[in-house]
Amino acid sequence: MADNDYYNNNVGTGGRLFKGHYPSLDLLRTIAIMLVMLRHFSERFYIPKDIPLVDFLLWSSNGVGLFFALSGFLIGGQIIEELTYGDFSFRRFYFKRFWRIFPPYYFSLAVVAVLVFTGVTSGWETVVFIKSLLYHAVYLQNYHIASLPSIQRGIYWTLALEEQFYLIIPLLLFILSRYRTVYMAAALIGIILFEIILRFVVYAYLDGTDYVFDHVFSHPLHMRFDSLLFGVLAAFIFIYLKRTNRGGAVWAYLFFIIGSVATGITIASGIDGASPYTARWHFTLTGLGFSALTLWGALSRVNTLLPVKRFFAAIAKLSYTMYLYHIMLMLPLLTVIDKFYKVESLVGLFIAFAMYFTMVTVISGAIYFVIDRPSMKYRKKKLLMAKEKEAGRPS
Repeated sequence: MADNDYYNNNVGTGGRLFKGHYPSLDLLRTIAIMLVMLRHFSERFYIPKDIPLVDFLLWSSNGVGLFFALSGFLIGGQIIEELTYGDFSFRRFYFKRFWRIFPPYYFSLAVVAVLVFTGVTSGWETVVFIKSLLYHAVYLQNYHIASLPSIQRGIYWTLALEEQFYLIIPLLLFILSRYRTVYMAAALIGIILFEIILRFVVYAYLDGTDYVFDHVFSHPLHMRFDSLLFGVLAAFIFIYLKRTNRGGAVWAYLFFIIGSVATGITIASGIDGASPYTARWHFTLTGLGFSALTLWGALSRVNTLLPVKRFFAAIAKLSYTMYLYHIMLMLPLLTVIDKFYKVESLVGLFIAFAMYFTMVTVISGAIYFVIDRPSMKYRKKKLLMAKEKEAGRPS
């Protein structure tokens, strides 16, 4: 099938690249949620340091980096494309983001609050918990050292980082769209280079001091902005290649090689917050690697050949809900699993993880139906009404 035929059959109506559906991106999102869940799941078991896969289990926390690249690609691409066609709306953008993200997020925070105040999760002073909850309510937890209870520790900072990105990126791209296309590309690359230099400078300043890696390098937006911006740059490249009819197999293979090499380096290098590599280069390589793999997925014919598309599409749809609840559900699900299966080896760990992943998927599906789906339906209804009103038809 010719590339133009592939484009027409897989991208949405009206020639809009980012109104289409790409099964390969569902695959990448499925991999991302599996990596994040595997990292948190494996923490609950003792794994000898001499097992080769132990480094990969530690590295799997980079699933959040893959989420960042995908978010930057999809959201950035939508904005760039709408700006190009002259129909971008800040109001519509934030309306869509709000009704997709806020209701499920705030509901999960309410669940955590209920568990704390009913004593299910103990050991938290009320004042400290409320203070932390307020930071989470306004999406500032990535700049706040205190976290939520252990049932939700270590995940909500990514949501704050993404929300802060969503506040900035529409305005940034809107400003850049006033200039020639080449200047937009140059500006995006320039910001990425600035982020790399910033990490070098901060590491040099803090080297030898007692600092917490996550609080300085991993969680703040100003240190991870390029993790999402790499995805935006990938979207820019994708649009350019498609518009100039150059998005063929050669480019797809090239991006696959770049992505595989960069990601392979990050796996081989390991993760050590105290090392110069981790502080200075790790996020650059993961951003480059994951964004290149995202480009490969969008350009590759794997979109037409990928088996079990419905499975990946379902997991991709539920991935946000699964992310919100997978740690909260871990202790009770591990209790259930332990009654039927004992983890006594690395293979056993992966078997138990498959059980855990399946149960989280089922429960998340139920939560999605009750919480996410109604807000999505409301969003769709209001957007349709607004579109009809703009067209001068009665709603």
